[in-house]
Parts: sequence; structure tokens; C-alpha cells
Amino acid sequence: MSALYVLEVVGQSGEDLSALYRQLQQETGYTSAYDRIDLPLASMEVRSRIFAQLQANPLTEIAGKSVVDCNGVDGYKFRLADGSWLLVRFSGTEPLLRLYCEAATLPQVHQTLEWAVGKFDLIKTV
Repeated sequence: MSALYVLEVVGQSGEDLSALYRQLQQETGYTSAYDRIDLPLASMEVRSRIFAQLQANPLTEIAGKSVVDCNGVDGYKFRLADGSWLLVRFSGTEPLLRLYCEAATLPQVHQTLEWAVGKFDLIKTV
């Protein structure tokens, strides 16, 4: 139903969805940026090793920011003290690690994703 409401607003306004989103951000003062990286793994064994490492030693800090909490549904979604988040999600069918991040700015997103790539590349080789 919510998708139909969004379509109705887009149709009635004549604006594209991204323009409406920017307008909403200006009105509310809320801005965010998002990106994702797919990190190929050497094998499903490496995938299992990273998964075990996350279970045994949950992250308490990511890119210099404290982890506030972690939701383990469909991956590991780490909510950080500054309001940003990082989701670490494994492919179920191939040796692939998906890293998703949202933060206030795109440079912050990229900094967090680069940190995560470095962290999980290190685990791959241990």
C-alpha cells in the first residue's frame, strides 16, 4: 500500500522520485548517503571462516566508531554511535560477501566500506 501512495505522489506532482526525496530531506533536515560493495571470496570455506569470526568476536568498533547494537537477522547489521550503519551479508549460493552502508555523507559511507573491505580481506588470509 505504501508503494501505491508513493506512486500517487509521483504521479500527482509530476516530479521524479529523487527530486521528491531531496525536497523531503530539505524539509526535515535529514540527509543520508548509501552504497554497497560486493567482496568476492576465494571459496565457501573462506565464507565460513569469516562467519565464524563474526560469531566468535562480534565487532565493537567499525572505522573508529563504536557499535551501538547488532541485528543478526539476514546478516549482521551494525548500528554505529553516529547513527550510521554497516550491514555484512553473505550470499547463500556463492562465495560472496556483500557490504552495505548508510551514513550522513557519501565520503563517510566510503570510509566505512573501505574499512570493512580491509577488515574482511584480512580475515580471508588468516
